[in-house]
Amino acid sequence: MTGGKKSKVGMGISCGRSVWETSLQTQKELCCIINPDSTPEKWDGISGIHLLGVDRGAVLEAIVSRLKMITRRSHTREEPVRLLGLSTALANAGDVAEWLGIPDEACYNFRPSVRPVPISVHIQGFPGQHYCPRMGLMNKPAYKAILTYSPRKPVLIFVSSRRQTRLTALAFVNLLIADHNPKQWLNIDMLELEVLMASIKDENLKLTLPFGIGMHHAGLSAHERAIVEQLFIEKKIQVLIATATLAWGINCPAHLVIVKGTEYFDGKKGKYIDFPVTGKLSLNSIFHENTHFEDVLQMMGRAGRPQFDDSAVAVIYVQDSKKTFYKKFLYEPFPVESSLLPVLPNHVNAEISAGTIDSKQGIVEYLSGTYLYRRLFANPNYYGLEEDSEEAMLKFITQIVDGSVSELLESECISVDDDSDVIKPTPYGRIASVYYLQHETIRFLVKSLNSGCTIENMLKLLTDVPEYAEIPVRHNEDLINTELQKKLRIRFSTSVMGNSACKAHLLFQAHFMRKILPTDYRTDLKSVLDQCIRILQAMREMTRLKNWLTATMNIVLLQQMCYSARWYDDHPLLCLPHLSYEDACSIGDDMTIPKLQNLLGIEKFTSSEDPKLVKQALKLFRECTTLDETHSKEVLKYLCHWPIINMKTMQLVDTKGRVEDIDESKEMKVIAGEVYKLRIVIERVGPARNNSSMYLPQWTKPKQAG
Repeated sequence: MTGGKKSKVGMGISCGRSVWETSLQTQKELCCIINPDSTPEKWDGISGIHLLGVDRGAVLEAIVSRLKMITRRSHTREEPVRLLGLSTALANAGDVAEWLGIPDEACYNFRPSVRPVPISVHIQGFPGQHYCPRMGLMNKPAYKAILTYSPRKPVLIFVSSRRQTRLTALAFVNLLIADHNPKQWLNIDMLELEVLMASIKDENLKLTLPFGIGMHHAGLSAHERAIVEQLFIEKKIQVLIATATLAWGINCPAHLVIVKGTEYFDGKKGKYIDFPVTGKLSLNSIFHENTHFEDVLQMMGRAGRPQFDDSAVAVIYVQDSKKTFYKKFLYEPFPVESSLLPVLPNHVNAEISAGTIDSKQGIVEYLSGTYLYRRLFANPNYYGLEEDSEEAMLKFITQIVDGSVSELLESECISVDDDSDVIKPTPYGRIASVYYLQHETIRFLVKSLNSGCTIENMLKLLTDVPEYAEIPVRHNEDLINTELQKKLRIRFSTSVMGNSACKAHLLFQAHFMRKILPTDYRTDLKSVLDQCIRILQAMREMTRLKNWLTATMNIVLLQQMCYSARWYDDHPLLCLPHLSYEDACSIGDDMTIPKLQNLLGIEKFTSSEDPKLVKQALKLFRECTTLDETHSKEVLKYLCHWPIINMKTMQLVDTKGRVEDIDESKEMKVIAGEVYKLRIVIERVGPARNNSSMYLPQWTKPKQAG
C-alpha cells in the first residue's frame, strides 16, 4: 500500500484502502477510488490464486463466486466480469482458469523452473528428533554456505519463529568473532550506523547490526523493521534473518536464500509439525496436515535479483527423514483444492443476509459457481466422497446444503418458513455478516449473553469467542502466562495457561493496566485489539435487540476500556499523560476530565496556549501534583484536546409527530404505553471544537470522535 500511494498520487489517481481498521467514511469516497487496495475479507484482489487451498483461500473463493453469481443474474451487463488471477505454477491451472472464466488462450502456466534468474537448489538433511537441538546443528553449515555461495552478495535466511531469528543471529556473531574478519558482512560507516542504532530499542538487534546481520520479525517495531529493510536493500548489511512473513510481504531479494528448517510450532497441537513423509503419502494428508509447503516455494522465490544476478542459490535444511520428500516434490506442482467446505455456512449466511439466497435451491445455485463444486467432480476422494457416481455426488451436495442450513438454524442466524421453505436472515445472522463473525461465535454469544452480565463477564465472553482461538501460544509461553497473571487482577488455573482464550484474556488485562510486555506479546496484543471492536459491536447489537440496558452499557464501558487502556474503576484522570495515581487523587478523588475542564474554564478558550489558561493550569498542577512545568503543559494540551460537548436542544416527539421542547424547569406529561422519540442536538465547543481526532496513546491506530 505504501508503494502504491507514492507512485499513484503524482498521477492524479485516488488509491484507497478498505479494511476494518481504516474504513472509508462515505460511499461517495469509495466511488471516487479507481483501484482499491484491500485484504481478501473486504474486496476482490486476486493475487496468489494458488492460495485457494489454504484457510484464507475460502474468502477469495467466496468473493469470486459472488461476483459470478451477480453477473449471471444481471440483466444489464452484456459481458461477464473480467477476472485476473496471478499464481505460482499449478498442476491444474486449467481448472482454476475455467472457474475464473478465463479462455485457454489467456491461460499461461509455466514450469516452476522458469524464472528470471536460474536457481540451483541444495537440500541437506540433519539428524535428531528434537527441534531446537536440530536447529542448532544448522548454524555452522549455514555460515559456511554463506562463505561458499555468497561471500559478498546479499543473503536471506528464513527461520520458523522470532526466537530462532535471535538464536541464529547470535550464533553467527559468535562464528564471526572467531573469524579473521568479523566485520566482513558490514558495509556502512560506523558513525552512520551509530546514528541509526540510537533509535533502536531491541537489544539483540543492537548487538547484531554492527556485524552486518539484520533481523526481521513482527516482534520488532515498524521503525526498527524499516531500518533493517533499508540497510539490507542498500547493501549496507549483507545478511538478513527473517521469519516466513517476509517472504510474502516486502520485496527484499537476495543472491542466496537459506531455509533453516521446515517445521514450526503449532500452538493448537502443542508441538512442532511438518509435512508427513512416512507411510502413505496423499494430497489429502499433505494439505490437511500442513499448509506451509507454499511458504518454502515462496522463500526460494526470493533468491535471485534480475538486475544484478545471472544465477541464484537456495539452500534448504530439513530433518534427514524428510530430505527425499523435498527432493521429489519441490518442483512438482500440486493441484489446488478448495478450502471452502469447512466454512461454507459462514459464506452462505452472508449471501442470505445480502438477499442473494432465499432457498435451498439458491444455495445449490451458489455452490455451482464455486471452485469447490468443480473440484468435487475432479477429485471426490479429497472431500470425503467414497464413490464418484452421479447419484453419490448429488447426495453429497444435498448433505452439504442441508448441513449448512442446519448449522445456521442452530446458530439462530436464519429462519426457514415451514410452508414455502423460504430462508430468511434473522437479526443475528445480519450481525454475523456485517461484523464478519463466524456463525459459531453468534451461537456462543446467544447462549452465553444475559441481562446480568458484568464487565468482567463480558471480558470473559469476548476472549472465549472462536475468533481468538487462533491466538498463538508458543513454546514455553504457558510459563510466561503463569508469571504474567501474578501481576494482573483476574487469575486463572495454571491448567489453562496454554490456552489461546486465556492468553487473550491476560493480554487484555495487561493492556488495561498498561503493563510492559515481552516483544512477542506486544505483537499478539495488537492482533487481539485489532479484532475486539467489531466483536464488541456485535455483542452490543445483540444485547440491544434483547433490550438489556445494563448489559449494553457494560459492553460500551468495555469498549472504552479497550480504547483508553484503563480499567473502568481506575481514576478517570489516569487517562491523561504523566499523572500518577497519587497526583490524580490529589487533584480530587471524584474529579473527572469534564469536571477538570470545567474547573479550568477551558470551554471559554480557543487555544491551549492562551496565557491566562496556562497560568491557572500551572498553578493548579503545581499545588496538587508533582509534575514539572513541561509535563503540566502537556497535560493541559490534552485536556484542551479532549472533546467538550454541550447540549443545544432536546425535544420529545410523540407518535403523531408533535414536537415539544424539553425544559428542565417544568414537568413533561407522557402517557404510559406510548412510544416517544427523544431528539437531541449537541455541539462541540472549546479549543477542540474543530478537531475530531482522539487522544488514545495506547490504541493501535488513529480514531475519530463519534
